[in-house]
Amino acid sequence: MAPMDRRAPQTIDMNPDGSFAAPPPRAGLPWSARIALAAFAVSFVTGLVAVAALALYIAAILIPVMILAGIGGYLGLKWQAWRQANASGRQGAWPPAPPLGR
Repeated sequence: MAPMDRRAPQTIDMNPDGSFAAPPPRAGLPWSARIALAAFAVSFVTGLVAVAALALYIAAILIPVMILAGIGGYLGLKWQAWRQANASGRQGAWPPAPPLGR
């Protein structure tokens, strides 16, 4: 026996004149479910845009802080190099040491 032979036969509700008694059921989701899915998709995309905007806002606030931290680190490195050069007696270190005895 083939698998197709075990299926229940389809029932067609037809009037004697050949017209159907009820319209065939529609395929797909009802309108209310489609509207709900569209609303969910729109709200999800809106939430993603809001999160991206917040991330850009935080990044824009942190840019000046990072620039100042970089300048501070550079100046600190130069200061330590200058202190080490002065401690070893090397001439021409940055910034130049003040003259002694004047």
